[in-house]
Amino acid sequence: MNNKPYILLAEDDEVLSTILTQRFKSEGIDIVLTKDGEQTLKILKEKKPQILILDLLLPKMNGLKILKKINKDPKLKNIPVIICSNLSDDETIQKAKSLHAKEYLIKSDYSIDEIIEKITSYLKKK
Repeated sequence: MNNKPYILLAEDDEVLSTILTQRFKSEGIDIVLTKDGEQTLKILKEKKPQILILDLLLPKMNGLKILKKINKDPKLKNIPVIICSNLSDDETIQKAKSLHAKEYLIKSDYSIDEIIEKITSYLKKK
């Protein structure tokens, strides 16, 4: 196994997921993309990432349900989760943070460069 950082990106927006995937790879970071909640949980259990970047609006299972399942699983609960969503209401943000999301990024408030920078700096801290 290589020593490259490994990120799991749960994002169903084709354009954003393509851009993020290409940018992380150019930074030397391995990234796996999932496009729905069920697939995200399956991959999480197979290969534990250093970070999960999680959109909340996903098909088959939303991000808050994924967070609840992660928190109930002793093998998954220590995986840092960074929410990257356009849901910006206080109730959703507080719910995600109460479920141990490390950070909550509102997509429309950040450029792609800022998202990449935040996540790569978080990887460096680990």
